[in-house]
Amino acid sequence: MKTKFPNFEVQEKIKLYPSLSSYVCFAEVITTKDYLSQGVIKRNFEKWVETGDYARSEKNEILGYLYWLSREPKKETILQKKVEYT
Repeated sequence: MKTKFPNFEVQEKIKLYPSLSSYVCFAEVITTKDYLSQGVIKRNFEKWVETGDYARSEKNEILGYLYWLSREPKKETILQKKVEYT
């Protein structure tokens, strides 16, 4: 079965949080989804994450982290949590 990537959600996060890097927005979407295949993550990483958001030499390590995120139990992401300042 082919996994469909939530492109709309990445696009929405980028619009809602313009001060965040495209990588952070992409990782937030990965964190909230059930398992996505490595191929789906890699193709969409190249589509959505701007090359200036990471060092080219670190791409494989970053993808490894995203693969790990996709397998982890789903929790609240940083953007979903409400941070209260005192």
